[in-house]
Amino acid sequence: FGHTAEQIEQLGHSGYHPMPWIEQDPAVRQALELIGSGYFSEGDGELFHPLLASLTSHDPFRVMADVADYRRAQNAVDEAWLDRGRWARMSLHNTMRCGFFSSDRSIADYAERIWKVGRVPVQSSAGAPAP
Repeated sequence: FGHTAEQIEQLGHSGYHPMPWIEQDPAVRQALELIGSGYFSEGDGELFHPLLASLTSHDPFRVMADVADYRRAQNAVDEAWLDRGRWARMSLHNTMRCGFFSSDRSIADYAERIWKVGRVPVQSSAGAPAP
């Protein structure tokens, strides 16, 4: 779901701003208002201010551009969950196909291809260098 990496890059080049995405989605506006009201922070309307400021001003990860697609995907997940047989088949297929995934490989791939950073040796708490 959501934009491709290339589309996200293009959004950045074309002067991305999150507010148009927020303004066209009443559910997102309502959710942001609820967060800002202190509803999730025992009445503290300032606790999540840095998060809200980031999402509504510069949104470096383009979250607002993808939130509607995320909601559609989550609704599809909710629907699939209701069909227990379908959910079981999907879960089994997902497990069988995840052999290529590893967090170490994914992080190394991101570091090299997206962040363009090299490895940094880290000393473990046992004193030996971490792999």
